[in-house]
Amino acid sequence: MTLFTLDSRVRVQVTDPEQTHYEVPERVFPRPPSTEALRPKVKFRFAASPFSFSIVRVDTNEVLFDTSAAPLIFAPQYLRLKTTLPLNANIYGLGEHTESFRLPIEQGVTRTLWARDAIRIPTGTNLYGAHPIYVEQRHTGAHGVFLLNSNGMDVKIKNDCSHGSLEYNVIGGTLDLYFFAGPTPVDVARQSVQVAGLPVEFPYWSFGLHQCRFGYKDIEEVRQVVANYSEAGIPLETMWIDIDYMDDRLVFTTDPVAYPKAEV
Repeated sequence: MTLFTLDSRVRVQVTDPEQTHYEVPERVFPRPPSTEALRPKVKFRFAASPFSFSIVRVDTNEVLFDTSAAPLIFAPQYLRLKTTLPLNANIYGLGEHTESFRLPIEQGVTRTLWARDAIRIPTGTNLYGAHPIYVEQRHTGAHGVFLLNSNGMDVKIKNDCSHGSLEYNVIGGTLDLYFFAGPTPVDVARQSVQVAGLPVEFPYWSFGLHQCRFGYKDIEEVRQVVANYSEAGIPLETMWIDIDYMDDRLVFTTDPVAYPKAEV
């Protein structure tokens, strides 16, 4: 286990020195440097046997994350980490999904982080984005938890009798956790981009009018749509084609009949 600290965040990294586990490469996700915390807002505590750890807000001594509720499992293809939550906790985030903005912990939630695209998806299913970070809002303030792990995972959130719980179930990698002190959601967002990086600035052309629709049968139909915009005097900055252009829906291909390379 390795611990890195900063005034507004704590990073806890759990690895196995006896085995090699996949980690998101630094060239893909650069890790920000850590410096000595002069006035830490959150601190780390742990028990050696049985192993558990907690993250505590310094000024109030409030426990924000506590793994003593269940044993930590660290196997080659399965990681489990469980923390206690307040009853009916206010949890937001954990990827792109069709749940409500505030996750309905009262009903029990399993957030699957596995990027997918599907039509007619029901409530409670996963979508394109799989960023494993959540924000918890309490009466005493907000904090954030980010798990840097690119493996598929289920995050199970529910009420357990007098309290709630959040449990990570991951199919590989390591436990590389960042805890953000907040204490407001805006503060959590600012602290998280110090780790994940700021969004890329939008290119100027992207602010124009774009048109896209699934179902254009071939390049000739697309050309006609573009011509219709011109004829109607409607500005069109970019024309997008959905997966129709692919050869049997295979990425990095074009349909040789409907969308021949020479004409796309």
